[in-house]
Order: sequence, then C-alpha cells, then structure tokens
Amino acid sequence: MPDSRMTKLILVTGLISLGITVLRPIGELNHLSPVWFSTETGGIQPRGVGWIVGITWLAAPLGILFAYRLKTLGLEPSSPLKAFTVALGGVVLMLMLEYGLVRRLQINFPQILIFIRQLGHSL
Repeated sequence: MPDSRMTKLILVTGLISLGITVLRPIGELNHLSPVWFSTETGGIQPRGVGWIVGITWLAAPLGILFAYRLKTLGLEPSSPLKAFTVALGGVVLMLMLEYGLVRRLQINFPQILIFIRQLGHSL
C-alpha cells in the first residue's frame, strides 16, 4: 500500500505543476502583465521574471524534494553508485532520443532547453 506521505507529496507537487501550467496560457491569452506572461521566449537565458510562471524550472527543485522524501521514507537506492548509474542512464537515454528522434521532427525550438529540462528530471 502506498505511503500516504508520498501520495500527499505527489498530489501537492502535481497540483502546483497543474496550476502553473493552466495559469501560463490564461495569462498569455488574456494579455495580462507582460512582465509575468510575456509570449516572447528569452532563449536559453530567460529575461525578467516571466520564467517563474512556467513549469520548466520546477524539474530541479521538485526532483530534489522527491529525492529527499524518498530517502526519509527509506526508499533510497542501495548505493550512491546505483543512483548515479540510473541518473546517467537517464541522461544517455534522453540524448539518444533527442538526437535520434527530436532532431528528425525539425521542431523550431532551442534544443538545449530540451537537454536542460531532461537533465533536471534525471537528477
């Protein structure tokens, strides 16, 4: 049976992500403050504070939070080497998918942002 603390963590972080995901297009479509809801991309280096109302940055802090909670629940990997190996495997898989699939789709999107996001998920 799942631990209720982990279920609560998943629900809370899921609601945070969902809230920001819904808030962003609402702000952009209703032309709310361009400081927070600019439709211009800042490239690799975001400008201003508009990036805060977006989900890309959530990967790193939520990943750290999940890792901490798993450790406190006694669900940590059996060794640091195993944790590193799994994370490295995730990065390798992501790179294989990016170079094997995403580039063939010819999406007009900064490729480095895909890498940064996936790297955050792997950590």
